[in-house]
Amino acid sequence: MRASLITSLALLVFPAFGLGCIDDLELPQVVIDTRPLGARMEIAGDPGRAWPVSGDTGTLTWLVVDPTESTPRGWGFVVCPAMSLPTGLKICSAQPTQVILQETPTLDPAVITIPFTEADYAGVDDVLIQGVFCPDGSPVVDLVTPDVTCTGVTEPRQLVTYTVRIARGDLVPNHNPTIAADALTFEGAPWEEATTVPPETGCAAMAGTPSLPLFSRGTAEDPAEAIITVTGDQDDREEYPVGDATRQEDLVFAHYATVGEPARQFSVIDEVETVAELKWAMPVEASEIAADGTLARWWITVIDQRGGTDWTRRFACVVP
Repeated sequence: MRASLITSLALLVFPAFGLGCIDDLELPQVVIDTRPLGARMEIAGDPGRAWPVSGDTGTLTWLVVDPTESTPRGWGFVVCPAMSLPTGLKICSAQPTQVILQETPTLDPAVITIPFTEADYAGVDDVLIQGVFCPDGSPVVDLVTPDVTCTGVTEPRQLVTYTVRIARGDLVPNHNPTIAADALTFEGAPWEEATTVPPETGCAAMAGTPSLPLFSRGTAEDPAEAIITVTGDQDDREEYPVGDATRQEDLVFAHYATVGEPARQFSVIDEVETVAELKWAMPVEASEIAADGTLARWWITVIDQRGGTDWTRRFACVVP
């Protein structure tokens, strides 16, 4: 069951067709180009809630990253009532209710506002948001399909899709999980979120703090390994109905790094495993690491089994 859970969630946190955009020789947990990693729905007046009820307004924020957080991107989305194909995939069942375009490439987060009005979504259970991120490029929309593509990109376009449930009747809305400020450790010590971004090189002089730990790479033949832990909040594991029974959500954490190799992409927090531990290895040549330190970025996302999401970013300084 855990394997099928991780497989299904991978389809949510990767861009649509995104697995085909990652070179077969590249690890999906290593960020080498522009990558959408997740999306979080928040409801106006109740930001912890991930599902709207009819009449709510929601804000969908996307986490899109690149190795140095310096590649601007255009983006575009269509929002529409959703229907399911026999394969389980969602498509638009009617013309889009919204078309949202960011034509000028920007580093600002993609944030879209969606009114879940009964006029637009009468009798609709699921709303589909599908679109594209265009590194250094601009979106182009086709309302006949409907589809959004890119022009002028410097990297492959990144297609994304997100489905949100409208809670109707006695269906209890889902809530977003939360990654606590003290949820991460690096080599047994607290790994805190930084308030500013350290320099790409030259970070060694300021490293050795809870928000910028120092990591010596070892050698290519005998790479060093650091142990990272992530603790999930058991209160985030909400119960939800399955037929006449109820189940408690598992939390799936995904971890991504720009330098070195996390041992795996996913970790599951359930009633048995409450703390996830993983190794971060550094099988890179010394020439790839600056003598005065190279900045490594980490993003950790969490998703529950019904689309609730959260994420956080951490930094470390890698030295030869």
